[in-house]
Amino acid sequence: MKPAGHRPAGEALPNTEFFRRLARRMRLDEPYLQDSDEAILSAALTGGHPYLEGIRRERLQKDGRGPSAMVIRFGSTTTGAA
Repeated sequence: MKPAGHRPAGEALPNTEFFRRLARRMRLDEPYLQDSDEAILSAALTGGHPYLEGIRRERLQKDGRGPSAMVIRFGSTTTGAA
């Protein structure tokens, strides 16, 4: 989840958007490959994995973390804080 008004630098994209676009270009049509960041986060937090137990959406928003915390810039990864 991105903080309100946050935009990646230059031509950078959130990882999730990068992989959605890649799936479309590869003509992969499984619906889950086009899930929104919100849907991915909800699925992760309600999936019952013990590593995610106790983690809440509010905590991730407060800490500035979530599915869009990382971006891909020109083929390499950098933190979303750049």
